[in-house]
Amino acid sequence: MADDTPPSIEQIREWLAHESMSGYGLMRRCTWPGRKPAVELLYIIDSTGGEQSRKHRMSHDHYRWVTRMFWRSRRLYEAILFLLDAAQPEEAAILARSLFEDSMRLMELAEDENKRDARIIWWMNDSIQRAFNLQRGDPAFEVEDRLILSRHELEGRRAGLQRYAAYHGVTKYERFSSPKDAATRFDRKMSYSLYMWAHQATHGNDAVWGVAAVKRPEGGELLNAKTADVLWLKMVANFAIQAVFDAMIAAASVLGWAVPEEAFSKLDEYQQARDEQ
Repeated sequence: MADDTPPSIEQIREWLAHESMSGYGLMRRCTWPGRKPAVELLYIIDSTGGEQSRKHRMSHDHYRWVTRMFWRSRRLYEAILFLLDAAQPEEAAILARSLFEDSMRLMELAEDENKRDARIIWWMNDSIQRAFNLQRGDPAFEVEDRLILSRHELEGRRAGLQRYAAYHGVTKYERFSSPKDAATRFDRKMSYSLYMWAHQATHGNDAVWGVAAVKRPEGGELLNAKTADVLWLKMVANFAIQAVFDAMIAAASVLGWAVPEEAFSKLDEYQQARDEQ
């Protein structure tokens, strides 16, 4: 079925029966190149991560953090699809920026098994430290108790993590590489250039208005609520799909999951549909 073909009643029912796809068949959407295989890739991601996480036992408890990274990537990817459908690639890029960071971390974990435990435990420790930083913030801007653990609970978690690390022979934590260094090593330089532009979108810098703002001949400018420019939609979609695919392959490598051949063929199908438009 071509991307611009209305979905059949049967297909709508199938989408609505699948919780993660609810609404995709019914919403008025912007057409962008390769949308159909990009959306179908989400089904495969759910199958890979959802079904296989129930079949495989993790060798160490800290590997559940790898599953969390992977599942966060999946959640970000679905949200990006919604924003692309809404002709908002700039906003989609904000989420794709985080998706790219997750994919780089997962690829590092898959690349070097010797440093894997030290990196995961560093990540766990860093999360605890960031929670401590919230506790130490300006008293005038208190964080709601339900959003963070108490100081006593955090101290207990950090002490427990130190014992856990010693038990697994991790005496020195290993930080993840910077996104730039990881992108260079994994040959994702084109993705990194869009990642840097996404920083502009994230912080609201003027560069984000390159397409959405149109100068009027009589003076002034028109600020569009949507960016239906196919080139921008395609660029952000490419960025997100490559990142979520990298995240899936890396997580599967770390956790011992099998990636179905359909995932590779779906990526090829997307690239072919993208290049045809």
